[in-house]
Amino acid sequence: MWHIENPINVFKEISKYDENHNFVVNAIILEEKYFSFPELDRLRLENMQNDFFKIMDIEIKSPNNPAKLLKAKFISYIK
Repeated sequence: MWHIENPINVFKEISKYDENHNFVVNAIILEEKYFSFPELDRLRLENMQNDFFKIMDIEIKSPNNPAKLLKAKFISYIK
């Protein structure tokens, strides 16, 4: 039997937890799903990037087969 790990622990290399910020939102979306959205919407998001809002390419372990890596996008907003 397996158990679900806390996302803070699973993705600690990707998302750095910092108590100095009042508000933090992190999202991980598979690349396949990200590219299914309209191109104009994706371009608008990508053009909004700054010191507080970032989109990064990452690879995450597949929940069905941890030996397999899945391409994903990490979207982060920090205030």
